[in-house]
Amino acid sequence: MYFTYEKGSKIMILEFIKKLFGATGGASSSPKRGGWNEEEGVYYAKGSYDNAVEYNNELMCIANFMLYHMEDMNQAMDKRDYAQAENVRVQWIAAIPNYIAQADKLGAYKGDASLLNALKSHLRFFSDLMEDGYKKLIQIRASGKHGSEEDEEQLDENNEKILDSTDKFNEVSDEFLEKFEDE
Repeated sequence: MYFTYEKGSKIMILEFIKKLFGATGGASSSPKRGGWNEEEGVYYAKGSYDNAVEYNNELMCIANFMLYHMEDMNQAMDKRDYAQAENVRVQWIAAIPNYIAQADKLGAYKGDASLLNALKSHLRFFSDLMEDGYKKLIQIRASGKHGSEEDEEQLDENNEKILDSTDKFNEVSDEFLEKFEDE
């Protein structure tokens, strides 16, 4: 689970997604300006930053795109639409370089590239996972083995890897914020 920070508080990304897409699941029709939205309690990406907290939030916004892709993947898998799952997988892989480029535009924070590098590693992890783990999972399920031991093992492996990568990324985020907390 990714978090965004504002004045030391953590906002769970699921709340962010609910606010962004609304209770009905559709995209919000009102335009959002970047930065912290006090009324909604949500940080929206703005492509720049004024301090370490905003820098962290900008990178978290990029990381959160993985959640949107995962939501699309889960919807396709739940419907057992493996052709759609394959499309999501391929589109996800294709999108990763764009997310890395967005992060690179932000650059390092005051010479500290730890969080930037952790994000890029996390994004590359998802690309690799889609190339291998999810490709296998889709193939297993498309061959009629949904719910089989092989399917469960692959799903568990994928989920363990996601949790591990997410934990590592969040740990670097916490360390980064601690390092710059006195700004």
